[in-house]
Amino acid sequence: NGFALGGGDYSALSAALRMTFGDIDTGLEFADSEDEGIGAESEAVGLSLARKFGENLRVAGGWQRLDTRYTGNALPAAPSLRDRTDGIV
Repeated sequence: NGFALGGGDYSALSAALRMTFGDIDTGLEFADSEDEGIGAESEAVGLSLARKFGENLRVAGGWQRLDTRYTGNALPAAPSLRDRTDGIV
């Protein structure tokens, strides 16, 4: 995380799965991270769907949710609870 703080530690994990069925592609993604230096934990989930129309056109869409929890950050301007966003991408 770039900070020389005692006990600061950052870890992350991400995984994705993509499958193709003819002209249709589907995808699922998951990511999780924890940063003890700034007191934050995050999870992200994404789904996608795409279809190929001929050789030169592919239409894709998806949905994503990002959930960040702040876990005891001692900085005065730090958010105190959580931040959640989701929507169509």
